[in-house]
Amino acid sequence: MLCAFAPLPLCGEGIFQDRGAVSSIDSLAGKVMLVTGGSRGIGRAITLGFAARGCHVTFCYRSNQAAANETVVAALERDWSVEARQVDVADSSAVQQMVDDLLARRGRIDVLVNNAGIFPQAAVTEISDADWDEALRI
Repeated sequence: MLCAFAPLPLCGEGIFQDRGAVSSIDSLAGKVMLVTGGSRGIGRAITLGFAARGCHVTFCYRSNQAAANETVVAALERDWSVEARQVDVADSSAVQQMVDDLLARRGRIDVLVNNAGIFPQAAVTEISDADWDEALRI
């Protein structure tokens, strides 16, 4: 399925503005979706945008529980199906456990969005080897 969207801030009428989808976005209703890094920024927009279209969205976050809770509350206030899991995607066993749990609850995963990522808050020339290694593990 190929779709073209422009992400919009969560306010009032919706999250995504349709820019002429190749396939109907309505066909996403009832799909089971997993989003890595879904609590803030682009990941939050993806999580809420697809939940607004009827997907059952599970997203993971690494450490910012407050942001994850805000995302879940924003969805639940609109009666959208969203849940959060604290998972470090650099830990393959934790990721496998999250996938297994989701499959046990929903029976399938229809859509996967690998959005998780980090980047050290420093000039590129000042980033340590350890910080580069951590960014690349995610």
